[in-house]
Amino acid sequence: MTTTASDSTLTALRQTNRLLTRMEQLLEQQYQYLLARDMASLEQESSRLSGLIEELETDASQRNQLLTSQGLTTDMAGMNQWITGLPAEVQDDARELWTTIRKQMVRCREMNLMNGRLQGRLRSATARLVELFWGNSVAQPGYNQGGQLERASRPRNIDRA
Repeated sequence: MTTTASDSTLTALRQTNRLLTRMEQLLEQQYQYLLARDMASLEQESSRLSGLIEELETDASQRNQLLTSQGLTTDMAGMNQWITGLPAEVQDDARELWTTIRKQMVRCREMNLMNGRLQGRLRSATARLVELFWGNSVAQPGYNQGGQLERASRPRNIDRA
């Protein structure tokens, strides 16, 4: 394994760590915007999040190319082989960095699921309010079998919902 390729892979891992740290921050901010029902800010944050996901995909692709160029597989075994092949003085740092990255990925996945659940609850609450506003009971479907929207002839006052 060449020193230059190993240095590049270590640099790529540091970049992954920075990107995932930013991802955690954006997901936390997204959660706060969801709680506050701040849709304008949420939309901007979602745009930033999409850009960051693209960066992470590019980052992963580059890291995989670096591992492949060193004759390693692009999976956990390949990363472990790469770490083992590093000079002794940097192995511990690389192993700690890789462990941190794996933990960050788990946290990001959990935060994303949590945001999705909250968004689903908000969507359900909004749909219920709309049904009540239009005078539909909760048991009635919003659309008939022909795909036409079913609602009362005129909306009710929200204070009577």
